[in-house]
Amino acid sequence: HSFARMLGTDPGFRTAGLVTLSMQNPPSVATPAQRAALYRSLEERIAALPGVQGVAAVSRLPLMGVNLGTMIHIEGRTFAAGEQPEVEYRRSTPGYFATMGIPILQGRVFEERDSDPRSPVVVINEALARKFFPGEDPVGRRIA
Repeated sequence: HSFARMLGTDPGFRTAGLVTLSMQNPPSVATPAQRAALYRSLEERIAALPGVQGVAAVSRLPLMGVNLGTMIHIEGRTFAAGEQPEVEYRRSTPGYFATMGIPILQGRVFEERDSDPRSPVVVINEALARKFFPGEDPVGRRIA
């Protein structure tokens, strides 16, 4: 019964009509620039296939287990020793949210210009916004 109820639960992203592909970068693709070029090339080639409506890449699909994790620093906030917030994160290409049907409640999605590592951009989920920005607008806030 639990499994049946789980299947009827909205996961927050589109589940119908999606095809996923899992891959590892070849050893020759070692730098961020090489990875970006590889992903752009793959996205362009897949997008050119008949019937394809959207293409995106993400470091880990939703509900696929452990993600990358890190501690975050929120500008203007201090935390007691040992209580620094730890979050999981994913890296994605700009088309990810549209392709997956994930709504953006506030702010904007990633754009190609956001790939510059000198000015990183993040999209946070509603849980992080509620926990660390209760009653505030998190858009434009700075985290590291």
